[in-house]
Amino acid sequence: MCTVSFVPLKNGFCLTSNRDEQTTRQRAIPPTKYSINNKEIHYPKDSKAGGTWFAHDNKNTIVLLNGAKEKHVVKQSYKKSRGIIVLNLIASNDPIIEWNKLNLEDIEPFTIVLFTNDKLYELQWDETEKNIKELDI
Repeated sequence: MCTVSFVPLKNGFCLTSNRDEQTTRQRAIPPTKYSINNKEIHYPKDSKAGGTWFAHDNKNTIVLLNGAKEKHVVKQSYKKSRGIIVLNLIASNDPIIEWNKLNLEDIEPFTIVLFTNDKLYELQWDETEKNIKELDI
């Protein structure tokens, strides 16, 4: 099971993620600074699909969790990796606006925890609809 913890601090916050992944999955490329859309973004890179499950820039932090509200049946293939969705969001000028514009058809279900503009959100895709919920910090 994947877990995310958010701890508010006097001068910021601590966001942690424990990712439960298949032991046979290739090792990720360690966290590195990348430039996407002229933004400096730090993240570990999935060596297979090129996406990530944890990314931050100077204003936003995003954590990806597999699945949404209910367990889903995994298809053999999907149009795009969920980790690429994380990069699309973090590289945008406003992750919430970008979320609302995203077409997620044929993307595996997921949950994202997003910290932006001093607010914490849960973004979910369950294969049929997108949901967004502001969380209590």
